[in-house]
Amino acid sequence: MFIALSLGESSLADDSPFHDDWIVRMQAEKLQRQFTYNGSSLDKVAKITIDYYREDQPDSKTVYEMLWFNDGKPIGLERKNELQIPAGKNAKIQVVNKKETTPETEKAIADAIIRLSVDAFRKRTALISIKVPQESFQGIVEAMNQLNCVESKVGADEDEKAMMNFSIETENQGPSTILYYY
Repeated sequence: MFIALSLGESSLADDSPFHDDWIVRMQAEKLQRQFTYNGSSLDKVAKITIDYYREDQPDSKTVYEMLWFNDGKPIGLERKNELQIPAGKNAKIQVVNKKETTPETEKAIADAIIRLSVDAFRKRTALISIKVPQESFQGIVEAMNQLNCVESKVGADEDEKAMMNFSIETENQGPSTILYYY
């Protein structure tokens, strides 16, 4: 079972075992004319660029991969490096929009979160939280619902049956939720 915890950064001591050691950044953008040619049906394309870095070294980013989606369906992957976050370390996903949020980027982000979570789990890295822009929050949650994730209900025993848990929150103490993937 994959465990995701939502802990406030200011309450964590530097020597805490739950300290966010790594940041995994997802940058989303809608591509306007990337695949526009006669006969192409690729008209809702979004690109997700994923990089990661040690929390105390934000200038030392490593590009992990770039993903392309058309209306939320994967159409391409270019892996630049292995995910080299040491086993047993914690990471936090941080989603940023290169420009404005769109339904295409929200669907792509939702799929990329699940894919990255599987990669991190394989490397024994715990993704303890996912921060998304407030304007993208509802669209990302709805897109994850379409990918078989369900929202937590108080008192429910869903966490015991779930394969993965996702703690999704916004900046500035905005809305948050926990989603379970079955």
